[in-house]
Amino acid sequence: MFLPSNWNEDSDFASISSSGLLSAGSVSSDQPINITASYTQDGVTKTGTFKVAIVNHIHTHRLTSFDTDGKGDVLLRNLETGRWEINFLNNRFVKTNSGPTWLFPGPDWKMMGTGDFNGSGYGDILLRNQITSGWRMFFMQGREYTNEAPSFSLDMNWQLAGLGDFDGDGMDDVLLRNRLTGIWKINFMDGSLIKPNSGPTWLFLSLDWEMLGTNDLNSGVDRRVGN
Repeated sequence: MFLPSNWNEDSDFASISSSGLLSAGSVSSDQPINITASYTQDGVTKTGTFKVAIVNHIHTHRLTSFDTDGKGDVLLRNLETGRWEINFLNNRFVKTNSGPTWLFPGPDWKMMGTGDFNGSGYGDILLRNQITSGWRMFFMQGREYTNEAPSFSLDMNWQLAGLGDFDGDGMDDVLLRNRLTGIWKINFMDGSLIKPNSGPTWLFLSLDWEMLGTNDLNSGVDRRVGN
């Protein structure tokens, strides 16, 4: 969560509570919630309520592990400053190495989703600019990252529909859908590179069919779409 500007990553969290549910799929991207935190700073325990957005995107249906410990972590964004923060979780407890990660703070950059796009074992982050339509992948190692621009369509009619490892290579792929035509396209990813076998997949085109989520339902690759 976002603590006061003079908070440092060595501060201890005594307790955390939230008016929102910190579970995958429980809130949508950028939905504001209030989080109350008690924390120790300079030997003094303080409590404050902070307005944040939980930005693990609903399409992922999971909380991504940004530190490879196999436990879901929580990525938050401050709605006023645009700053991002990763909370590394150990069950209910926030680890002391949690803190800011310096993704693009501009309000034009919106969360699209999280997944492991390069097979590193670390959760990565996909953003999109709502003005330029540009995409950006942040390949995370804890709170540090490198970033690259995948060559997805810049047409805003192409929207993110889902994320998942559709070809079983250990790297999450990106499913887009055209909101005018209903056409679906799977982008098989190798980092930020789109593999040449990427292209349309002939799911139902009718816009009455909406994406509910992606999962491996038969030890292969399946889609779940709802009418």
